[in-house]
Amino acid sequence: SEKRTADMIPPLLFPRLKNVYNRRAERLRELAENNPLGDYLRFAALIAHAQEVVLYDHPLEMDLTARIKEANDQGKPPLDIHVLPRDKHWQKLLHSLIAELKPEMSGP
Repeated sequence: SEKRTADMIPPLLFPRLKNVYNRRAERLRELAENNPLGDYLRFAALIAHAQEVVLYDHPLEMDLTARIKEANDQGKPPLDIHVLPRDKHWQKLLHSLIAELKPEMSGP
């Protein structure tokens, strides 16, 4: 049946994570050259590079397939906060990302 076929198609296509953030950072730095939004693009490149470091240091060790299906069954976004709680691993990732970016940030 049509419903059965649709359920077999993954709702998200996960990228190959090996170096995905570094490739993204490199591309953003290239786009920043001679671009009026260069500062913003360089900032986005810093974030992407930090994501690569954090992913390497703290790889995701859970399969999100069941949680994503649950969200879909409930008509919610795939990463809805009620389906994907902010557990200790999520908090570790956030703190690591902030720590990685902090030396790059200037200001008060």
